[in-house]
Amino acid sequence: MSQTHNLPPAMPARKSRRLTAEASHSDLPDARERILAAAQELFYANGFSATSVASIAEAAKMTTPNLYWHFPSKQALLVEVLDRAQRTGLEVLIQGIPETGTAVELLSAYVRAYVGMQLNVAREGVVHGYWILAADLPASDAPRLREGRREIHRVLRNIVRQGIAEGTFEVSDPTLAETTIETSCEYVFTWFSPTGRHSDEEVLDGMIEIALRIVGYRAID
Repeated sequence: MSQTHNLPPAMPARKSRRLTAEASHSDLPDARERILAAAQELFYANGFSATSVASIAEAAKMTTPNLYWHFPSKQALLVEVLDRAQRTGLEVLIQGIPETGTAVELLSAYVRAYVGMQLNVAREGVVHGYWILAADLPASDAPRLREGRREIHRVLRNIVRQGIAEGTFEVSDPTLAETTIETSCEYVFTWFSPTGRHSDEEVLDGMIEIALRIVGYRAID
């Protein structure tokens, strides 16, 4: 009987030490950021379905159980990655657009900032963009991401409405025009090549001209 009390099983003790070590590792301040950085890189390069949680954990230099300590699922990781991408994109747009100016100046700045982001994305070898990844999410995750997209669209909408009020933009369906401009800017990364025939400036200037034509700005004719 005394042996039963004096000799506790060895395996649970080792397991306890391992779990304590993993919990300590998962508490590192940058653990969450490492996970998100790894997930973003792998999602954009390989897509959502082809990226495993184990591969994200490996890239983040931690175990899969540690990753699940921070995020309950791969789907939750994707939502966070896309949400952060939206917020970053909105910040870049706001910083790149003057607080005041004509609608032509503001639309040009909007396109330059938005397309500039996509040129950087193309240089990073991204294959699966925001919308492609978002298509892998169920409808239940849409509300959180929808508001971020609305904010980005609201910036463009205000510019187009200003141009109509100024009389410099002539467009019968502003919403259609705005959606076309936004989508055109978003997908530049799918066709731009850093080694292609167009330089960054040529792409930026060309996209600005296209956006101005979409809203009916005739001074460029």
